[in-house]
Amino acid sequence: GRFDTFKKARKLLLQEKVWSHNGIKRQERYIVLFTDCLLVCRLTNSKDPGSTFEKNFYEFDLNTIEIEIDHFREYEKTLKVSTTERGFFFLFKNRKLKTDWTNAILDSQEKMKTRIGFNQKAVEAKKKFLKAVWVLESGECLMEQCSERFKSVEERHQCRRCGLSICSMCTGLAPVSQYLFEKQIVCPDCFKEIHDDYVTGTLFPEELKMSKKGKLYVKTGKREAVMDAEKLFKEPKKRDLKKFDLEERKKDTKAFGLVFLRSGNTESEVYAWLKNDDRLVFVKQKLDFKPLFERNIANHVVRRSKESRGFVFAFSKKGMSNVDFSFRVKQPYSIKKWNTVLADHFV
Repeated sequence: GRFDTFKKARKLLLQEKVWSHNGIKRQERYIVLFTDCLLVCRLTNSKDPGSTFEKNFYEFDLNTIEIEIDHFREYEKTLKVSTTERGFFFLFKNRKLKTDWTNAILDSQEKMKTRIGFNQKAVEAKKKFLKAVWVLESGECLMEQCSERFKSVEERHQCRRCGLSICSMCTGLAPVSQYLFEKQIVCPDCFKEIHDDYVTGTLFPEELKMSKKGKLYVKTGKREAVMDAEKLFKEPKKRDLKKFDLEERKKDTKAFGLVFLRSGNTESEVYAWLKNDDRLVFVKQKLDFKPLFERNIANHVVRRSKESRGFVFAFSKKGMSNVDFSFRVKQPYSIKKWNTVLADHFV
């Protein structure tokens, strides 16, 4: 094959079958970690026992990948990996496997920095082309003042610059540097930033610029196709919208997790998000912002009761006996978490 398993100083560290999500469906992948590189292989449908993997696979220098570390328990099995080809969203069988892989990648990257011939400047230059990992844990457009729900996977688009999910009305086109300035799908926020750089003349490197009859042309992509710079842009129908800040959301969170919201005799599987200002927001998917239901629980008291399928937290307004709303939590770590953050409200 094309891959040199016996390259000097190259050792096999880990190998695992995982799920990878591409925004439409989950697919099985086989990932292999060596001391200097990561392989991502497709599994073949062949019945030949010797043909487990397809011949083509991704090979990434460990120096030029980045992993996103998320400490929320709800992400304990997922690993997001940015590479120069694309972003990957891997789902492992359990928390330990994900932790082992995270530690092994970070440890190998640190060791590579001490090797003879390591060039920090060359590594940083390559990292400019890292692709965004698509944010797939939302069922709605992640632009403020939009939050349009996706009724099907076809309605979901991904910004190629930041990875956020956007609706068709918030979809624009612009030359994205990570894709060698080829025209790509972008959100309104990224469109504005890219277009502002274009207007000020700082977007394209000088070596890619060409002038014809007073118009700016640009070499784009690996084949350096010459394109009219103005035709690389198409404005989103919804302009000037800001994206939701996912990092700020994490800071504005006392507790977050999967719960079963009760309404009469029925339960809905939703995510509960307790903010720092005591607003308890229930959303359909992990990274949704538009509430299905919300309450400010500053003036609520909580009663706990144990059931065969977990714990129920019932909220009542202070001085009132009737239950305003309630939800059930199933997992032990979730029960402990909600017990801790709601301690001041218990009666």
